[in-house]
Amino acid sequence: MAFMWPTVYLPKRKMTIMNENTKANYNFVLALAFIGIGVWKVYDYYKGVEEMATYQVYFAGLLIALGFFQLYRWWKAREQGNKP
Repeated sequence: MAFMWPTVYLPKRKMTIMNENTKANYNFVLALAFIGIGVWKVYDYYKGVEEMATYQVYFAGLLIALGFFQLYRWWKAREQGNKP
């Protein structure tokens, strides 16, 4: 007689997809975090608090640009959502 694993029957639940409003809120928070971290690193570099390689300063600038891009996308999505 071969070994057989016991069969477990779980109730079927619908997988919930993240609400669009919640997703937009996460995008907004991430945009602010990107801008904040980028500004903080660039500020530290120019005040002389922290020495960084040139590429790190560029990446901090890219974080700021990405944050503003995400903020723009959030703003446009919110603007389209308010139209009837």
